[in-house]
Amino acid sequence: MSEKFLIVSKMKNEGPFILEWIAHNLAIGFSDFLIYSNDCTDGTDVLLDVLHKHKIIVHRQNPFRKTNQTIHKAVYSAARKEQVYKNADWIVTIDVDEYINIHAGDGTLQDLLAKVPEANLISMTWRLFGNSGHLNYESGPITRQFTHCAKQDTARPLKAWCVKTLFRNDNLFKILDTHRPKQLREGAKARLNWVNGSGERFKLTDKWLRQGIRSTNQNVGHDLVSVNHYAVRSCESFLTKINRGDAIDDRAVDVSYWFNHNNNETQDASIERTQSIRQEHLDRLLSNDEIRIAHENCVKSHKAEIRDLLGRPSFQKVYNDISSNRMHYLSENVGRFAQSVFADPQGYQKIPNAFFDAQLPSSAVFTLKQSEQHPGKDTQLFKLDPFMEPAGRNWFIPTKFYNYLAVPRLNLSNWLDETEGYKKKCLYVTKHRGCPWEFERLTTLQHPGYKLDTVKFSDFQESDTPYQIVIAEMLLNHLDDPVQGLTNAKSKLTSDGYLFVSVPHVMQHTPNPIDTGRWSTAGLQNLLTQAGFKEENIQLGQWGEREALISILESRKYLVDPEEMIVQNDPNYPIVSWAFAQNSV
Repeated sequence: MSEKFLIVSKMKNEGPFILEWIAHNLAIGFSDFLIYSNDCTDGTDVLLDVLHKHKIIVHRQNPFRKTNQTIHKAVYSAARKEQVYKNADWIVTIDVDEYINIHAGDGTLQDLLAKVPEANLISMTWRLFGNSGHLNYESGPITRQFTHCAKQDTARPLKAWCVKTLFRNDNLFKILDTHRPKQLREGAKARLNWVNGSGERFKLTDKWLRQGIRSTNQNVGHDLVSVNHYAVRSCESFLTKINRGDAIDDRAVDVSYWFNHNNNETQDASIERTQSIRQEHLDRLLSNDEIRIAHENCVKSHKAEIRDLLGRPSFQKVYNDISSNRMHYLSENVGRFAQSVFADPQGYQKIPNAFFDAQLPSSAVFTLKQSEQHPGKDTQLFKLDPFMEPAGRNWFIPTKFYNYLAVPRLNLSNWLDETEGYKKKCLYVTKHRGCPWEFERLTTLQHPGYKLDTVKFSDFQESDTPYQIVIAEMLLNHLDDPVQGLTNAKSKLTSDGYLFVSVPHVMQHTPNPIDTGRWSTAGLQNLLTQAGFKEENIQLGQWGEREALISILESRKYLVDPEEMIVQNDPNYPIVSWAFAQNSV
């Protein structure tokens, strides 16, 4: 006897899209559908009733008003009492805009399970699909119209990697929920064989077991299965998605949801491998006159609703915004925006055209969390290296060298905050393109045109006035005589002034114009004492991490998940060293 696969779903005004979705799920091997609806005005409930009559699905009204629960919780509580639920061997909760895309074998559930025979939960990561440039609603297949989508490694916004979980109905959890079952029963943890979309065992932390709903860099996998999420469809259809809630004529409608979910970075049509059998199921459904007429009525209603909404100023404004050339361009560059842009409801409006006009590398990332004065404590410094153009200090470039600046700069920023160092007179000597901190009195000297070890300080203005702070970032390894450079820097400090210096411990050969050394904290301390600083006046710091070190050796980017950007320091794998050295007379 073959296993039964059940989908539990909830719907409101989704009529035009139901039959294709059912046909797809029949094609990949689902046998049963338990669908709840509420407050439908487009004929969705009528179509579902007809499908129920012909024993294609089980249709129920959402009981949320009777049970005084949320729409979601009412569905999931009621579903567990249904016989079709109790009879199911495997269950998943998915919506009509979510299509399971199986890459194993011929694209069926049986092919997927054959790859992971021991698994009892399979978490499938979303892949956001955009509008593919479609402005108007068309009644053709969703999977053929909308093929533009996120790149597989695009993890922003945070919900981009949410999961849907296919699970064996063996009563390991107490609660059915949107993304996965929850509340593990006592003693059930040992029975879990939870895998990701590549068939790899999930790293089951206590936090994930309690509330995890999205993949991380450690858990993500797409090789066997993923979920195509058609969250926006066309611009016109998106208006009806907004309208499903409360009436909005008297209030502004923003487009942040569209910006967060409309991803057109690349193309993927792999789901079309099951197109022929999907079409057979769809043709069979439409051959039933009752089903066909109910479907056509939903399409007519959808078109009429669009016409009505476009006649309302608030919806027309939304349509103009989301159909603009600028918004489409943003959708093709989603990977270039940091999480802070998506988290801000007006984030899409704050991305300057200059970001794209500046001819930055394609890896440049725009963020809203970087202070224009100096790197802030809440900035993703472990991931992003500032692009230091004076007018664009919130532009960042992730590179394989980001750690060399990020962690020392974060420590320096904290120190400047604590000591009000920005009010002090500073000399900034660097090989980089500008000072990332705003001092009230600042002199910037750029290497290699200005060499700290050979300079005569009488050569530049203000030579008679000492500095309270001297900063030398990642510079010593580009000097012929690092000790002389530190000695010269010390000579320009006030009697109680501070020198901040950072140096690489591990780094590729970078002649600029020369490359003379690498230093541990002990080695850096030796340089500073040779330059005349007292050992007791030197505070040392060091940062490193195994995966970051490997990425440097392999000349590749080291990316940190936005939720896990605070990278733990591992003293066994040092990458960068720095020091605060106070002058004394």
